[in-house]
Amino acid sequence: MTTPSAADAFRAIRERLLVAARDRSWFDLWPGVVAARLELVDAIAPVSEEQAQWKPAAEAWSIEETIRHLLVSSRGVVAIIDTLAAGRDPGAGAVYDSPGDLTAHQFAPPFEGAFADLRAAFVTHSVDFAALPSRLPSNPALEPTFEHMYFGPLPAVAWFAFQRIHDGAHLRQLREIGDAPGYPD
Repeated sequence: MTTPSAADAFRAIRERLLVAARDRSWFDLWPGVVAARLELVDAIAPVSEEQAQWKPAAEAWSIEETIRHLLVSSRGVVAIIDTLAAGRDPGAGAVYDSPGDLTAHQFAPPFEGAFADLRAAFVTHSVDFAALPSRLPSNPALEPTFEHMYFGPLPAVAWFAFQRIHDGAHLRQLREIGDAPGYPD
């Protein structure tokens, strides 16, 4: 259950995403979305295997876990965007209890391998993600939509705009990990 302040924040973000989808094109959104992704790529460039696996607390994520999450979820977001832009329902045929239970993670396989390989896969995917608008309809319909677990039903362009928010949240997380006492040199 979310607190009223969290619910209010989710509604405000949802509204921003819907306004972006209605009023801005892929290419209008592209600089901000790609800038957020490039900051992540820059942030993980100097990270060693030891630093990537270090956690500031037992229940906290490591840098490696964060990037694994970002890679899988971003691949899933691309699958959702592609399907929505083609006018289809990404959840068609999927089994889930409610629309919000079906997440981007269910559209992409997990990544296995060392951090150096994960970083390379993340960079490669980021290049593909940045090129996404060039292969999609320039004026996609605002319907169909697909349910985001926090922000409700979103059209394809809103999912693209969402990635900037998601990347920014995890960039802050990476910086907090790197600034935590005990982070390896």
